[in-house]
Amino acid sequence: MNGEMMGSACVAQAMMQDVAFGDGHAPDMARRKPLIEVDITEGAIRVRHAGRALTISASAPPPDAENAPDFIVRLDDVEHWDPPHADMEIDVAELQLVLAAIEDECDRHGLSVEFD
Repeated sequence: MNGEMMGSACVAQAMMQDVAFGDGHAPDMARRKPLIEVDITEGAIRVRHAGRALTISASAPPPDAENAPDFIVRLDDVEHWDPPHADMEIDVAELQLVLAAIEDECDRHGLSVEFD
C-alpha cells in the first residue's frame, strides 16, 4: 500500500449534475452536488451516501500473490448500510455507484482495488 495512505484518511466526493426542468422542455439551471463521499484508511473503506454510511473492511491480498491489488472488496459483505440504517439493503443501483466511487478514489491515489 502507498506509504502516504498509511494512517491517514482521504476524502473524495463523486459529483453528479442535478438538473432542474422548469417547463419540462429545457433545463432552467444546473447545479452540482456531492453524491458519494469515500474515505480510505489503512484497513477500511468508508462510504457516505444519502445520509447513510457503509464501512467495508478491505481484505488484504495473499502474501505470495503477484501483482496483488492494494484492496480486495468482498461484494458479499456489501449488503446493508451501517446502523442506524442496518435494516436497509443496498440496492443494485446504489452498489454500482458505491463501487464506481471507490474505484475512482483508489485511482486518484494510485491504489488498486479488486472486487470479489
